[in-house]
Amino acid sequence: MEVELMDLDTEISGRPAAKISIKPTSELSRVAAYLRRRYTSGRQRIPHDAQIEFYKGEKRLVVDELPKGLTTLSYRALHKGDDGALRVDWNGSDLGLTETQQEEVELEVREGSTVGNIRRTIVRFLQESNPDLVYLVKDPHQIEICAVGGLRPGALHGSNWEARRVGTWLCRYLRVHIMSHGDFFIFRGFNEEYIWHRPELDRHGYGHIHLLKRWLRDKIFAVISSSLSPVEVEDDDIRLLSHGKVLRSRARIRLGKTIEFAVRRNIEDSFVRAEAWLLPATETCTVCSDAKRVSEMPRQVTVSCTHPVTICKECVGQWISSSLDTLAWDRLKCPECPQLLSFEDVRAFAPPDAFER
Repeated sequence: MEVELMDLDTEISGRPAAKISIKPTSELSRVAAYLRRRYTSGRQRIPHDAQIEFYKGEKRLVVDELPKGLTTLSYRALHKGDDGALRVDWNGSDLGLTETQQEEVELEVREGSTVGNIRRTIVRFLQESNPDLVYLVKDPHQIEICAVGGLRPGALHGSNWEARRVGTWLCRYLRVHIMSHGDFFIFRGFNEEYIWHRPELDRHGYGHIHLLKRWLRDKIFAVISSSLSPVEVEDDDIRLLSHGKVLRSRARIRLGKTIEFAVRRNIEDSFVRAEAWLLPATETCTVCSDAKRVSEMPRQVTVSCTHPVTICKECVGQWISSSLDTLAWDRLKCPECPQLLSFEDVRAFAPPDAFER
């Protein structure tokens, strides 16, 4: 039978896909020996003492037996002394970090830091190690962090995502790119932030509403539209806003701008659940005292609130539900300030059964 061998770190190692004809009764150790014979020089070289790990999909194969019906086999070659930990790959920029700074960034990744915090650390280090060029990098949003290799390579768009989670996709390299100032759009929704670097623009250098919605649909909401129980998200399901006002379809957006977005309640709930594994619990609700992800906390209870919100969405919903027993919905106030809730606020937080009442 013929099996295609795929190096999970091909961008780093330079080893292309290779095909091998083997007997169904062959062992993985024979495949490993073949790889060592094939790659003997340069950066592709696999030393005789390298540890070669094999994977079928996301699952590591721990026995020497070749799985039945196999057509593709992924592998990773670890040189002696390599613990397989996440690494930062610096590429494509004249600016750089010192070896010590790069090691500190890698440690921050392994300890569970978010993409947004890592961007800020990188900018601080760049300014320290390149004082004459500090004007080139002032904004952490200029830093793009991409997963390299593994099963799902690509940019890490979510600022609140825990960067080390890419290991679940068998990625072990994070590549850093530095964008020109303002060469991005910032999207804010669900109390989170997502960055589109090097966005698609019209010939005048503006972003159009349909392009912005399409990016959100294809890059952010794909996690629920392609799941086992898919929730379809269409462009018309996404509302783009600026300072609380809905942007019209003909609006043109300048680079570097922040755009708010919102979707129907069922889409938001499905997305927050699907994305939860990428987010660390960084908040604490002052009512239930539970540790919460940032997506489980409202950015505002009402559009007029100016205070930090310390109550989670679930507790706000329970408060609305109990308050509706004695008050009309248009008399409800934010539990942390005197601002009245609008109809949209009640719909956003109230449990479905309470809202139907």
